[in-house]
Amino acid sequence: MVREIDPHGYLWVGFGGTSDHADAARYSGHSFGIPRGCVQPAQEE
Repeated sequence: MVREIDPHGYLWVGFGGTSDHADAARYSGHSFGIPRGCVQPAQEE
């Protein structure tokens, strides 16, 4: 369920993961902005 659309009218979806390296962690992945016009509101039950 979509909870928030940003002030520019996009829903952001991200895919990725983290990996640990000694004293640090690294995140890598991809994000996609979906325009508001492509999102259909869900019907609440």
